[in-house]
Amino acid sequence: MVLVPGWRLNQTVTVNAVGMNAYGDRLQSSTVPATDTWTFCAWIKLADTAGSRPFSIEDGTGVYHSISIVGASGTDLFIDTNLGTSTVLRTLSVGTWYFVALSATHTASFPTMNLYVRAQGEGSLTNTFTDGVAALTPSFAAIGGGPSFNSTPNGSICQYRLWDRVLNSTELLAESRSATVVSSTNLLSFYKLESAATVLTATNGATLTNPGGAGTWTTDTSGPTLT
Repeated sequence: MVLVPGWRLNQTVTVNAVGMNAYGDRLQSSTVPATDTWTFCAWIKLADTAGSRPFSIEDGTGVYHSISIVGASGTDLFIDTNLGTSTVLRTLSVGTWYFVALSATHTASFPTMNLYVRAQGEGSLTNTFTDGVAALTPSFAAIGGGPSFNSTPNGSICQYRLWDRVLNSTELLAESRSATVVSSTNLLSFYKLESAATVLTATNGATLTNPGGAGTWTTDTSGPTLT
């Protein structure tokens, strides 16, 4: 067995994250796949039940594939791909870290979307949604809110990774347990997002911009424990 640093048997790794709660706390990367075949993943923790769209792949004309979080009944939260469906996919709890991943497979006229979720401490990764939706040509990746939906989540995020291929559930489970990238094949970007001071730091040759302004990022030292 080959052991990757940051992902070893019986090892526990706790990472830092960045906190956000305002419109300026959003990032944008132009490092994206050439076609609508990709996977992105990250960790997120919510501080309230407000609706938001923390992660998306957009084409620059208002068409997007995203993970959306919608508040309902005052305390309920659910993840919604916001692609023509409003199915409740996973109820989230405020204050809990979740690993979330979304992939698209481009086939002829439409891709198949797959959404995976794992709460901190859960031993498995659940595929909560699969559906076919209209394809797009990626222009940029938005983190913390994009131009087609500007509501920034109130909470923290970290460990954002983007590939221009589809990762399966086994690969994604390994990524969720590691503070370093496990699969470097077709990796486009890796943003640790571990401190307010380094939130725009280029990683893996990719760059980030802050289209919302200066931002009010904070450092969350109680990030997820990766096991």
